[in-house]
Amino acid sequence: MERLSNIEQHFQTPIMEYLTVTDSRTKRDYQIPIQNNVVKGQDLAKIQSENADTLRVFDPGFANTAIMYSTVARGYVRLSMSLDSG
Repeated sequence: MERLSNIEQHFQTPIMEYLTVTDSRTKRDYQIPIQNNVVKGQDLAKIQSENADTLRVFDPGFANTAIMYSTVARGYVRLSMSLDSG
């Protein structure tokens, strides 16, 4: 449980930076918070098409996906695995 509280504390830092996204389909602008150089997938799900379909993020092989924050490693831990198609 202590590890979970450390992760939650990491994301409680003030948000000072944003990624501005313009959806070319709807011409809407979105401000996506950047915390500790990380964008949450949940925040990208706020981007929707005109018929309210939620935007999905596809990251084949988890090449750029952090699964947790480590206070020991002082950084984000990526999932390192290969997906076998066979």
